[in-house]
Amino acid sequence: RHLELVQRLGRDHAGDPAATARAAGGYSDAGIARAGVRDLDGARGYYERSTELYASLTPAELAKGDRYTQYAFALKRLGALLMVQDDLEQSEGRYRAALAIEEELVRRRPGHADTEYAITFTLSDLGGVLRNQGRADEGAALWQRALDIRKRAADADPRDVRALGGVATLESRFANL
Repeated sequence: RHLELVQRLGRDHAGDPAATARAAGGYSDAGIARAGVRDLDGARGYYERSTELYASLTPAELAKGDRYTQYAFALKRLGALLMVQDDLEQSEGRYRAALAIEEELVRRRPGHADTEYAITFTLSDLGGVLRNQGRADEGAALWQRALDIRKRAADADPRDVRALGGVATLESRFANL
């Protein structure tokens, strides 16, 4: 039923940016559901459709609400799936596209802690992709960027469990490297 509604939304409201953004989100949700039952090819198709729809929106339309953030999430989900499927080149491309969006969001929202922290997941995952490609030095540089952000968050609030756990995760990656 979900997919029927998402497809109808896109078909019946073609050309409406709000409908396109909602359909893109719906396809991303369908990808999450398919990935949850280990249908990776199905999930990949839905994530690809989602990112295509987001990419069809103008920058002005993407800037409305949380569309840029949702676009970045869809790209990261696709990047993670491609990494699992050992398509590291494609995975890197999706993560780099998500990173570009998130870096722009950080520039637009200087000092916004949640926006700055969100980019650390992309940096960390992209670093893992690069490591898996045999580019450990490049991956470690991204992990260091993420670690610096997480340490700043932990220093700002020593009770921030998320930041402390994030620091520990990256320290572990460095230890393994």
